[in-house]
Amino acid sequence: MIRKFLSYSFITTILNASILFSYGCNQNKIIDEEKFIKIYTDIIIAADTASDKTHSKDEIRNSVFTKHKVTLNDYKSTLQYYNQNSERWEKFFSKAITYLEEKRRKAAK
Repeated sequence: MIRKFLSYSFITTILNASILFSYGCNQNKIIDEEKFIKIYTDIIIAADTASDKTHSKDEIRNSVFTKHKVTLNDYKSTLQYYNQNSERWEKFFSKAITYLEEKRRKAAK
């Protein structure tokens, strides 16, 4: 009887731990494509236009994350999502180029 209880207790503990672990992993979300395009291009532009080397890549990236209200983990999860499929990246970059061209046109006005 005690062994059955310990077995059930052990199994219940493992299941609860698994559920909590899965829940924790799912806290990272995939960033919406339109928003990800803005974040990705903002990071590149900020890094390329930083006139001094006093700002690290991490500082620049964190500043962009704060602006767009995303976390580093969300960003990493989104990169992993895109890395799973090269066609996804192709579509992304095509849309990113269009976004940057539109942004340049607006800035030229």
